[in-house]
Amino acid sequence: MPDTNSILYNAGISVRDSIGTANLFATKVELNQLVDQQVSGAILALNNRMALLEGGGGTQTPPSLTSSPVTWTNISEIGVSGEKLLNASFDDDTINSGDVRRVTSSWENGGVTTQVGDFITLLNITAGGGYRWSRETSVAGTYPIGTRFVMLTDHSNKGLSPGDFAQVTGITGGGNNGTAGNYLWSGTGTFKADEENTTWELASSFSLEESLQSPYVSVTFNKTLDTLGYYKVTSITVDDGTSQTEYTPNDNVYDQIGVVNGNFAFDYYNTAGTHFLSVQFGSNDVGEILLYDDGTGDSETIALYTENETDSTATKSSTSQTDIFFSSTAQATNQTERVSLNYGLAPNMYDFSTFTNDNSLDRKVQILTQSLATQGSLSLDELYVIDNINGTGDRVHIAITGTSGFWLDHEDRGNFGRVRGVDWEFVQAQPDNWSVISGEIDESKLANGTIDGKNQLVIQQTFALPIPADTTLTVTINRPVVQTSGETKATFVYNDSSEAVILDNAVSNTATVTVPSNKVLVALKIHTMHGTREIESVSLTQGSIAGGQMEVSGNSITKIGGTAVFNAGASSVESIPGGQDGYFQFQYGGTGHVAIGVTYTDDGFSVPSPSEFTLNILENGTIYTTGYNSGEDFAPIGTWLRIRHYSGDNKIEFQRKQDFYYADSTYELPTTPNNGSLALHTFSANDRPLVIALQTTNGMTEGNIYRMHKYNTSNGNAQIYDLGGTLIDWIGGRDQLWEIAINAGQSYVTFHTSIDTTTNNDLFLDTSFKKVGSQINDATIAR
Repeated sequence: MPDTNSILYNAGISVRDSIGTANLFATKVELNQLVDQQVSGAILALNNRMALLEGGGGTQTPPSLTSSPVTWTNISEIGVSGEKLLNASFDDDTINSGDVRRVTSSWENGGVTTQVGDFITLLNITAGGGYRWSRETSVAGTYPIGTRFVMLTDHSNKGLSPGDFAQVTGITGGGNNGTAGNYLWSGTGTFKADEENTTWELASSFSLEESLQSPYVSVTFNKTLDTLGYYKVTSITVDDGTSQTEYTPNDNVYDQIGVVNGNFAFDYYNTAGTHFLSVQFGSNDVGEILLYDDGTGDSETIALYTENETDSTATKSSTSQTDIFFSSTAQATNQTERVSLNYGLAPNMYDFSTFTNDNSLDRKVQILTQSLATQGSLSLDELYVIDNINGTGDRVHIAITGTSGFWLDHEDRGNFGRVRGVDWEFVQAQPDNWSVISGEIDESKLANGTIDGKNQLVIQQTFALPIPADTTLTVTINRPVVQTSGETKATFVYNDSSEAVILDNAVSNTATVTVPSNKVLVALKIHTMHGTREIESVSLTQGSIAGGQMEVSGNSITKIGGTAVFNAGASSVESIPGGQDGYFQFQYGGTGHVAIGVTYTDDGFSVPSPSEFTLNILENGTIYTTGYNSGEDFAPIGTWLRIRHYSGDNKIEFQRKQDFYYADSTYELPTTPNNGSLALHTFSANDRPLVIALQTTNGMTEGNIYRMHKYNTSNGNAQIYDLGGTLIDWIGGRDQLWEIAINAGQSYVTFHTSIDTTTNNDLFLDTSFKKVGSQINDATIAR
């Protein structure tokens, strides 16, 4: 029995249907042509179906593989072994001479009792280990002579009642015990300074405003100052240039209206008597004259007096005294906290030959030689402040408590032993465990744990134990959230004195770097690069730390924080065993650039390597990798993809889930025209066959799918449109230029194959995300 599914059998049936049972020798040419067509069409269909099977046989997992969800790991850090820096946040607390500390728990020494909140300055540490401190005590302030106050309570013994005013004429009492004296006034007795706001308070001050809006009359407000310190309008005088009239409130009722007709210029008088002046007295501080129309009720302000009250601006002055006392090491460490900074020698910060107010005044210096300390009764442990500069700019004067101070020289003036750089030097604040290499640090910012320079600033930390070659390190610079622009930098210093910038904060706040195999890392430098840029902390850890934040939900992963660079991602716990078949499958969830591929080892958060095995998926639907670029709209959001390894050739194939079509040369096109045409057969919208381009020609692209709208039954030409409804052309050449396409469903179809082959090492899925919001959904592994 014949095999009715064989290619030759079907070719024979096709021949019989075409030429009947005529003598085959007479139709040799037709037979050869028909067999060629049938066989070539069958081969094309077989090729397409093989591609379908190679893609996995549809969208299901091949029977030989088992699928399971991916488990994400290495999300925030990879192989991290701890912080390498000391005082990475610039706020470590050590105690040195010149430090200002805040008392957190009081103690008593030498008749001085410290109070919680006191600010004390460490003068020096004695040879016996004692801490010698100074404290400035402020005596409570008092208001100056002439200050007015008003009584809140009854002081009839002084002749004053609540609401009465008095004025300070002097101060008595008080002293260096931290309390102010009492206030004298013009009467008898005094008022206690500490009873402010309980028995008395500062009196308000008053300003007077008079506004005259009339060119026809002049108005005078006659006032007196009452016992409460308020002005009162007692009468109003109006002068129209001919006569004067004085108005007073009747029976002391201030809001009474006085009415006069006909006493003023023509503008305010008419014979009908409908216009008149309304003279009003307010309560204490308001007086007003209106032109009033009795017929219409309209009025216009002619003159207005008001009195504005403002709070007193009196301020207190105070005095201070200095207490000297001691503490133990335990008291200094446990009962005080840091509020000032440590200082280091700064010979490079003040590189000048002439002292000026700008470069030297109020700067701190340290004595370096015992000979100078003895000469000026100075201490090697204390810091001194420059308070004066001589006229020629070659000497500076330092302030010394209890003395007239001491002069220091820029250069040797005859063996005085006061030379800068030898016997003394400038110092500036610096973070513990760091040195200022160049620039000048802002002490007020450093006090709050922030690095900021008054210009470009470079600080350096030298490692006690150098970091060996081939060590992977992650450096991070953290800046205030309000500083979103401008660069800061980090530099590695190696044992051969060479340096390398390893982080530019204008690009990213984190970088992962490996120490070169021929070098040893000895120090880290941090650069502010500008006088307005601040650094809150730095970090140097062994291993890799993500610069962005990822969120994992099951086997999906999304970037939720960080700058728009490749600084965050994750990798799979699972792997395709070395040299075996398998694939990773996932959906591109948008909305930004994602790099995803297979790797042997996940050692960082940048784009996975090898690049040959990595896809870059862009928000516009473009996919690119080494040797391939799809163009836009190839992989829009929602596209499913596979990265597949074949053991047969050890290559990586990248596949996309899509509708799959194969060419069907057996499809019978109509042989008769319709709609009254002599040759054309027009398909209805629902019956238009799909067409696959076999070549790139006549506006078609090989492999793309189109639709046939009309078919010429005489010459075999087809009217072909793209799927969007745009006419391509009338094209003939079925089975050479085009063929009828059959939709075989969806499958993962290979769109690119790597050139390089894999090793026999396991393959992990690795990702790196650039933009916040970019994501990969439902990642699975089949192996």
